[in-house]
Amino acid sequence: MTAHAFLRSVALGSLALAALAGCKSGESGAPSPVVHPLTAQTRIRDHAQRLADGVARYREVKGSKLPMDVRELTLTLSRDGQSCFTENLKDHWFHPYAYSPVDEASGTFVLASAGQNGQLGDADDLRVERGPGDARVRTYGWTWHDGE
Repeated sequence: MTAHAFLRSVALGSLALAALAGCKSGESGAPSPVVHPLTAQTRIRDHAQRLADGVARYREVKGSKLPMDVRELTLTLSRDGQSCFTENLKDHWFHPYAYSPVDEASGTFVLASAGQNGQLGDADDLRVERGPGDARVRTYGWTWHDGE
């Protein structure tokens, strides 16, 4: 090993140790507060609209069918050759949403948030039912709001 390579490995090792110095082994600190410019209800409505636009693009190429999950929506190419949906949506507390198709004929689906506690099926859940949006709207990862 050359002197230069040795000094470089020492410097990288020191950098790694400095990065880990703030970690506490075996301890879990209190979570950071979640701060958003949008309320939880406004955020889920906004995300449901974005998903609805992706569902509209999906229905352009698949007919009146609804995707079974967001993964299927993401893996389907729209008429312009792009994915029908590219965003990785998280709720107000950074939990993944639950998506469920409701009625294929109308294109209705439900987007649900497990709420602050992260458990679906209790009182703090948020739920939005939507039909397909506008296939002409393309966000492709672009967001309307800061912090998302």
